[in-house]
Amino acid sequence: DGQRRRVQLLLDLERRLQVLLLDEVTAELDVLSRADLLRFLREESETLGTTIVYASHVLEGLASWATHLCFLSPAPRQLRYFGPMAGVLAPGESLAERCEIWMRQDRNDARKDDRNDARKDARNDARAPPSRGD
Repeated sequence: DGQRRRVQLLLDLERRLQVLLLDEVTAELDVLSRADLLRFLREESETLGTTIVYASHVLEGLASWATHLCFLSPAPRQLRYFGPMAGVLAPGESLAERCEIWMRQDRNDARKDDRNDARKDARNDARAPPSRGD
């Protein structure tokens, strides 16, 4: 499976694409195959001038691989961060730790929104006139 992915990527890169969108292409690879593929992609993208947009939940090794980071928050669909990797991580912080912080903030924000919505619904229910069928 890893070999097939590499061949597909090579064929895409040979077409001299300006942008290559990759989604979880290394998720099922072993550590060495993943490192080799990321190294290959970096070298080829720099040589050919191809921009690679790589979506992944497996963050190990990506902080040193990526030049930029885009983090999307689920609700309300917003861009939490987009910019260079340099400066996004605190000293000693991993990419996984940074993303965990953002994800916990998103979850806490969503819970606050849910509580606020529940309070509004309760106030609206209290103000509603009684139904005639009661």
